[in-house]
Amino acid sequence: MIRIPSSRVDDGICDCCDGSDEGFLTKCPSNCDMIAASERALLSKLQSAYDKGSKIRNELLENMKDESMTTTEMIQELQNDVERAKSELNRIRAIRDEEEENEEKEDSERKGQAIENISKRLGDQLMNLTVLSPLLSHLFDMLQYTEDDARDALDALAHTKPLDTETETEMEHVDEHLDIVDDDMELGDTDEYASTPHYTSHHSDTHNDQGSTLSQDCVLKQYSSDPRVHVLCSSTPSDDTLRDFLIYVVHQRQVTKELQLLWGYYLVKQSFDGVIEFAEKVLNPVSVQDGQEIENSQNTCPSEFAAMPEVCSIDEDVKTLLRQADTDYKHPPAEEARQALRKADNTLRDAKIHLQNAEKTKRDMEKYGPEKLAFFALKGQCFEGKDGKFTYKLCMLETLEQSSLTDPTVRLGKFDSIIDVDGGSKFKILFKQGQHCHAFGPRTAEVEVSCGAENILKDAREPSTCFYSFQFETPAACTPTFAQFNGLY
Repeated sequence: MIRIPSSRVDDGICDCCDGSDEGFLTKCPSNCDMIAASERALLSKLQSAYDKGSKIRNELLENMKDESMTTTEMIQELQNDVERAKSELNRIRAIRDEEEENEEKEDSERKGQAIENISKRLGDQLMNLTVLSPLLSHLFDMLQYTEDDARDALDALAHTKPLDTETETEMEHVDEHLDIVDDDMELGDTDEYASTPHYTSHHSDTHNDQGSTLSQDCVLKQYSSDPRVHVLCSSTPSDDTLRDFLIYVVHQRQVTKELQLLWGYYLVKQSFDGVIEFAEKVLNPVSVQDGQEIENSQNTCPSEFAAMPEVCSIDEDVKTLLRQADTDYKHPPAEEARQALRKADNTLRDAKIHLQNAEKTKRDMEKYGPEKLAFFALKGQCFEGKDGKFTYKLCMLETLEQSSLTDPTVRLGKFDSIIDVDGGSKFKILFKQGQHCHAFGPRTAEVEVSCGAENILKDAREPSTCFYSFQFETPAACTPTFAQFNGLY
């Protein structure tokens, strides 16, 4: 029944389908049967779409119910996987730590052996304070070493060199007599000294007792007047201490050639007299004799060593042994444990990721509730619609895009939310943060969703600049609320 005010009776306009509101001024034909037939056809079409759509929606909901149960079980299993992975990781880490301790011990022993091999290569004559002290003093001269340099090097040696317990205790005792300069110095930190400069003696500048921090009974004073050598003093300095320090300085400054010349000269001459001048001549590429420049070859054995040619290999032999000392030892069981630890760590990370994804899926299912859960069942599925030259693609709960054959794809927005329309009989999907649109900022879009037997994206519009609207029919919207709102049963 239609109710109209009295002012609209006999106003010449047909309001009632049977014309009963008119008669005095004009007569209206009766078209009630035609209107009723049209409405019944629309209702029948709507009912048919709802029947098909609601059936599909119920299937989607059943699938989601099964998936929810599966996800719950999966979460429990993944939680167990994470705990097992943690336990395995801890087990392998303990093995790794133990094997790395063994590796460090073997590495220390191996490097210590390399140092011993250097000593053996240089010969037994080197292993006494009588020879070591002047040899070190002359090396200091060639390197222009100061007392501070010697203190720095001894401190670095005490903190970095692999030593046995006896030597380590001795070095700590020596360290008590030093001013600690730099705890972070390591072997090879002074590569700038690896080049071969023009060496000059400076005994007269440094060989004095003023500045020496040593007691008068320092044993090294019996063998050297050089305060730079005295830096190594302790109450009982040993030839091992001095030897290790010599090798460290050679290593630190990369002066194996200089060591060869000093030590080779002594082996041949049994004296260090004139050794600096001899080393200068060999190491400097050009020397002057009788007013003329003469090129010296650093790669040939000096003629002075003809009686003992074996000393000419000291340079390369010591370099080889120092490289062995520099090379970190890789203990096979430790390497295997590290690889196993990396694998276990990856397993734990993957298990955590799978668990996080499953927990998020569960939260999303609970967030959308029974009315909107069917939309979640379609998540990631994409539906296209054409309008003129443009093709639009809606990927459920993800993105909305526009493309054409001639233009690049434009993202109209990312999924933001689903809201109820008309009391929940329809829905609206909002998309935000699309591609930037000139002075209008990011593009945005909304999709009005209604019940349909199929998923159809249509009616693309741009009501205002860079704001887009669409219609979308889908079985996911065929809810009981839709049926009640439209008078369907």
